[in-house]
Amino acid sequence: MPGTSAALRLEAYEYLGASYVVIERPDDARAAFLAMLTIDPYHALREPTGSPKIATFVAALRAEVAPDAALDPEVRVSAELPRAGRVGRPLRVVLRASGPTAVETMRLRLRGQTDDAWQAVDAVREGATFVVTLPPRTSADVLELYAEARDARGRLVARAGEPSAPLSIDVRDVGHPASAAIYERWWFWTAIGVVVGGAGVGIGLAVTSSDRAAPGTLPPGRVELP
Repeated sequence: MPGTSAALRLEAYEYLGASYVVIERPDDARAAFLAMLTIDPYHALREPTGSPKIATFVAALRAEVAPDAALDPEVRVSAELPRAGRVGRPLRVVLRASGPTAVETMRLRLRGQTDDAWQAVDAVREGATFVVTLPPRTSADVLELYAEARDARGRLVARAGEPSAPLSIDVRDVGHPASAAIYERWWFWTAIGVVVGGAGVGIGLAVTSSDRAAPGTLPPGRVELP
């Protein structure tokens, strides 16, 4: 359907291809899987059966489309991301790989909401991990990213995230009240202070002239502090 996202088309072609393999229609399976690999040549299969027949079929096609692909389902790549970033400050991302295939290099690809293309940043090995330091953003943004792990021959063996299902980091402009989380805003803690300060004379902000609090709030006319 027109307007369908790349992620949905990728999933649809994967399930079409898998179904055609099962019902012995190899030409249709080839067409569907090639359409899938055109969207993302390194896409790791997600179909739940784990069928060796389907995996072998796709691996043969992938070798035609992406000769540098050597996906190893036993290799896992994890990314340790900051809970959020701040405008004007660099971001540190730690990548870890585990599995039988040795990972020699790691690369992070990222883009912001207004970026047209993915940018590549090579990770630096630090012991058993790989670290990427992203340059500061100049404005609030939501970064999408994924990591690529390659072996000693330069072949891609695993990823954390992928273009159709990326990881994300929310970059906030904490100097702007509208972009700060509620607990980062000055008026939130001012309000808390008013409530605590007025605890001796009632509930302050929550209860004014009424003797009873509204259902679902604090008990009538009382606030308990640790």
